Amino acid sequence: MNPLRTKSLLLGLSATLPLVSVGVVEGDCNCRGNAAPVMAPVPMTMPGPMAMPGPMTMPGPMTMPGHVAMPGPYVGQRYAPPQVAPQPAAPRYTMPQRPPGFRPFEATAPPGTLGRTYKLCSRPLPEDEHPRNAGLEVKLSEPVVEIYVEKMEDGYVDREGMWHFMTEKPLLPHTPPIVRVVMTREDEGETVQDVRDVRLIPGRILSVEF
Repeated sequence: MNPLRTKSLLLGLSATLPLVSVGVVEGDCNCRGNAAPVMAPVPMTMPGPMAMPGPMTMPGPMTMPGHVAMPGPYVGQRYAPPQVAPQPAAPRYTMPQRPPGFRPFEATAPPGTLGRTYKLCSRPLPEDEHPRNAGLEVKLSEPVVEIYVEKMEDGYVDREGMWHFMTEKPLLPHTPPIVRVVMTREDEGETVQDVRDVRLIPGRILSVEF
Protein backbone atom coordinates (compact mmCIF):
# COMPACT_ATOMS: atom_id res chain seq x y z
CA MET A 1 0.00 0.00 0.00
CA ASN A 2 1.11 3.50 -0.76
CA PRO A 3 2.03 5.38 2.42
CA LEU A 4 0.77 8.73 1.13
CA ARG A 5 -2.64 7.25 0.35
CA THR A 6 -2.92 5.70 3.80
CA LYS A 7 -2.14 9.04 5.46
CA SER A 8 -4.74 10.89 3.40
CA LEU A 9 -7.41 8.31 4.27
CA LEU A 10 -6.74 8.72 8.02
CA LEU A 11 -6.93 12.51 7.81
CA GLY A 12 -10.24 12.29 5.98
CA LEU A 13 -11.74 9.97 8.59
CA SER A 14 -10.69 12.28 11.45
CA ALA A 15 -12.40 15.22 9.80
CA THR A 16 -15.72 13.37 9.29
CA LEU A 17 -16.01 11.54 12.67
CA PRO A 18 -16.93 13.65 15.83
CA LEU A 19 -14.87 11.58 18.27
CA VAL A 20 -11.76 9.57 17.55
CA SER A 21 -10.00 7.45 20.11
CA VAL A 22 -6.38 8.03 20.85
CA GLY A 23 -4.20 6.16 18.40
CA VAL A 24 -0.73 6.10 16.98
CA VAL A 25 -0.18 6.92 13.34
CA GLU A 26 3.18 6.27 11.86
CA GLY A 27 4.65 8.99 9.74
CA ASP A 28 6.08 6.45 7.28
CA CYS A 29 5.90 2.75 6.56
CA ASN A 30 7.15 0.02 8.83
CA CYS A 31 10.24 -0.34 6.81
CA ARG A 32 11.67 2.81 8.32
CA GLY A 33 12.67 2.04 11.88
CA ASN A 34 13.50 5.66 12.76
CA ALA A 35 9.98 7.06 12.17
CA ALA A 36 8.49 8.97 15.22
CA PRO A 37 4.85 8.22 16.20
CA VAL A 38 2.26 11.01 15.80
CA MET A 39 -0.66 11.47 18.33
CA ALA A 40 -4.11 11.92 16.78
CA PRO A 41 -6.11 14.98 18.01
CA VAL A 42 -8.86 14.34 20.64
CA PRO A 43 -11.81 16.77 20.58
CA MET A 44 -12.98 18.26 23.95
CA THR A 45 -16.62 18.02 25.11
CA MET A 46 -18.41 20.60 27.42
CA PRO A 47 -20.56 19.38 30.40
CA GLY A 48 -24.35 19.56 30.11
CA PRO A 49 -26.52 22.21 31.85
CA MET A 50 -26.93 21.96 35.70
CA ALA A 51 -30.39 21.15 37.06
CA MET A 52 -31.93 23.82 39.39
CA PRO A 53 -33.77 22.74 42.61
CA GLY A 54 -37.54 22.79 42.65
CA PRO A 55 -39.65 25.54 44.31
CA MET A 56 -39.66 25.64 48.15
CA THR A 57 -42.96 25.15 50.04
CA MET A 58 -43.97 27.13 53.11
CA PRO A 59 -44.83 25.30 56.39
CA GLY A 60 -48.38 25.07 57.70
CA PRO A 61 -50.00 27.69 59.96
CA MET A 62 -48.57 28.09 63.47
CA THR A 63 -50.80 28.54 66.54
CA MET A 64 -50.00 30.29 69.82
CA PRO A 65 -51.13 28.92 73.22
CA GLY A 66 -54.58 30.13 74.18
CA HIS A 67 -55.53 31.15 70.58
CA VAL A 68 -57.52 29.32 67.95
CA ALA A 69 -55.89 29.78 64.54
CA MET A 70 -57.93 29.40 61.37
CA PRO A 71 -56.17 28.02 58.26
CA GLY A 72 -55.22 30.87 55.95
CA PRO A 73 -55.27 30.75 52.13
CA TYR A 74 -52.18 30.26 50.01
CA VAL A 75 -51.47 32.88 47.34
CA GLY A 76 -49.08 31.36 44.83
CA GLN A 77 -45.88 30.62 46.72
CA ARG A 78 -46.67 33.19 49.48
CA TYR A 79 -48.42 32.31 52.71
CA ALA A 80 -51.15 34.54 54.11
CA PRO A 81 -51.13 35.02 57.94
CA PRO A 82 -53.70 32.92 59.83
CA GLN A 83 -56.85 34.47 61.20
CA VAL A 84 -56.93 34.47 65.03
CA ALA A 85 -60.29 34.18 66.74
CA PRO A 86 -60.99 36.96 69.32
CA GLN A 87 -60.50 35.99 72.97
CA PRO A 88 -62.28 37.47 76.01
CA ALA A 89 -60.29 40.05 77.98
CA ALA A 90 -58.70 38.95 81.26
CA PRO A 91 -60.40 40.26 84.43
CA ARG A 92 -58.73 43.27 86.04
CA TYR A 93 -57.04 42.81 89.42
CA THR A 94 -58.69 44.69 92.24
CA MET A 95 -57.19 45.35 95.67
CA PRO A 96 -58.94 43.57 98.55
CA GLN A 97 -61.13 45.69 100.74
CA ARG A 98 -59.53 46.64 104.06
CA PRO A 99 -61.45 47.35 107.25
CA PRO A 100 -62.03 51.01 108.13
CA GLY A 101 -59.29 52.55 110.20
CA PHE A 102 -56.65 50.08 108.97
CA ARG A 103 -53.19 51.70 108.96
CA PRO A 104 -50.45 49.27 107.85
CA PHE A 105 -47.55 51.66 108.49
CA GLU A 106 -48.57 52.67 112.01
CA ALA A 107 -47.83 50.19 114.79
CA THR A 108 -50.10 50.23 117.81
CA ALA A 109 -48.33 49.41 121.07
CA PRO A 110 -50.18 47.25 123.62
CA PRO A 111 -51.21 48.82 126.93
CA GLY A 112 -48.17 49.51 129.07
CA THR A 113 -44.93 51.46 128.82
CA LEU A 114 -43.65 50.31 125.41
CA GLY A 115 -42.42 53.30 123.43
CA ARG A 116 -42.12 55.61 126.45
CA THR A 117 -39.99 53.64 128.91
CA TYR A 118 -37.06 56.06 128.99
CA LYS A 119 -39.41 58.99 129.56
CA LEU A 120 -40.52 57.56 132.91
CA CYS A 121 -38.84 57.99 136.25
CA SER A 122 -36.07 55.53 137.14
CA ARG A 123 -33.13 55.29 139.52
CA PRO A 124 -29.97 53.14 139.71
CA LEU A 125 -29.92 49.72 141.38
CA PRO A 126 -28.27 49.25 144.76
CA GLU A 127 -24.58 48.39 144.60
CA ASP A 128 -25.12 44.83 145.87
CA GLU A 129 -27.31 43.91 142.87
CA HIS A 130 -26.04 42.47 139.59
CA PRO A 131 -25.52 45.22 136.95
CA ARG A 132 -27.88 43.45 134.50
CA ASN A 133 -30.69 43.03 136.99
CA ALA A 134 -33.73 45.30 136.73
CA GLY A 135 -36.27 46.50 139.26
CA LEU A 136 -39.87 47.62 138.96
CA GLU A 137 -42.00 49.81 141.23
CA VAL A 138 -45.75 49.82 140.60
CA LYS A 139 -48.10 52.36 142.12
CA LEU A 140 -51.78 51.47 141.81
CA SER A 141 -54.64 53.94 141.67
CA GLU A 142 -57.16 51.28 142.80
CA PRO A 143 -56.73 48.43 145.28
CA VAL A 144 -56.03 44.99 143.83
CA VAL A 145 -56.49 41.47 145.12
CA GLU A 146 -53.27 40.19 143.55
CA ILE A 147 -50.48 41.46 141.31
CA TYR A 148 -48.09 39.24 139.39
CA VAL A 149 -45.11 40.15 137.18
CA GLU A 150 -43.64 37.42 134.96
CA LYS A 151 -39.87 36.73 135.09
CA MET A 152 -39.64 38.58 138.41
CA GLU A 153 -39.62 37.51 142.04
CA ASP A 154 -42.66 37.87 144.24
CA GLY A 155 -42.95 41.50 145.21
CA TYR A 156 -43.92 43.24 148.39
CA VAL A 157 -45.87 46.40 149.14
CA ASP A 158 -44.62 49.16 151.40
CA ARG A 159 -46.57 51.50 153.68
CA GLU A 160 -47.24 53.96 150.89
CA GLY A 161 -48.91 51.28 148.73
CA MET A 162 -45.96 50.93 146.30
CA TRP A 163 -45.22 47.43 144.98
CA HIS A 164 -41.55 46.45 144.53
CA PHE A 165 -40.25 43.71 142.21
CA MET A 166 -36.78 42.47 141.17
CA THR A 167 -35.79 40.15 138.31
CA GLU A 168 -35.10 36.53 139.19
CA LYS A 169 -31.81 36.47 137.26
CA PRO A 170 -29.78 38.95 135.19
CA LEU A 171 -31.25 39.96 131.86
CA LEU A 172 -29.69 38.48 128.72
CA PRO A 173 -28.07 40.79 126.14
CA HIS A 174 -29.84 41.23 122.79
CA THR A 175 -33.11 39.98 124.36
CA PRO A 176 -36.01 42.45 124.75
CA PRO A 177 -36.50 42.94 128.52
CA ILE A 178 -40.30 43.03 128.33
CA VAL A 179 -42.43 41.63 131.17
CA ARG A 180 -46.17 41.36 131.62
CA VAL A 181 -47.88 42.77 134.69
CA VAL A 182 -51.16 41.04 135.61
CA MET A 183 -53.38 42.82 138.15
CA THR A 184 -56.45 41.10 139.57
CA ARG A 185 -59.31 43.31 140.80
CA GLU A 186 -62.87 42.77 142.01
CA ASP A 187 -65.58 44.69 140.21
CA GLU A 188 -69.14 44.28 141.56
CA GLY A 189 -68.44 40.76 142.80
CA GLU A 190 -66.61 39.68 139.62
CA THR A 191 -62.88 39.10 139.22
CA VAL A 192 -61.32 41.25 136.51
CA GLN A 193 -57.73 41.04 135.26
CA ASP A 194 -55.87 44.03 133.90
CA VAL A 195 -52.74 43.22 131.84
CA ARG A 196 -49.96 45.70 131.01
CA ASP A 197 -46.63 45.22 129.15
CA VAL A 198 -43.59 46.92 130.66
CA ARG A 199 -40.07 47.27 129.27
CA LEU A 200 -37.42 47.06 131.96
CA ILE A 201 -34.11 48.96 132.02
CA PRO A 202 -31.07 46.83 132.91
CA GLY A 203 -29.23 48.26 135.93
CA ARG A 204 -32.12 50.55 136.96
CA ILE A 205 -35.41 50.50 138.88
CA LEU A 206 -38.36 51.72 136.81
CA SER A 207 -41.35 53.45 138.45
CA VAL A 208 -44.79 53.12 136.80
CA GLU A 209 -48.33 53.96 137.83
CA PHE A 210 -51.45 52.07 136.78
